[in-house]
Amino acid sequence: MTLMQDLIYAARSLRKAPGLVAVVVLTLTLGIGVHTTVFNLLNLMLLAPPTAVEPDRLVRIEPGNGNQIS
Repeated sequence: MTLMQDLIYAARSLRKAPGLVAVVVLTLTLGIGVHTTVFNLLNLMLLAPPTAVEPDRLVRIEPGNGNQIS
């Protein structure tokens, strides 16, 4: 069989089951979207360096006895 015959056969099979095609397309769409979102969030939180206009002026204040400013 040639590639063209395989594609024609696949198109005929997909026309017989439009519900299956819809489920597969929806599943792929959701999977790609979730994967992209999670990757971007992890990239921003863990991999990318923090961005600040003047990073030497950043201060972290933690609750405590007042001696924990860094």
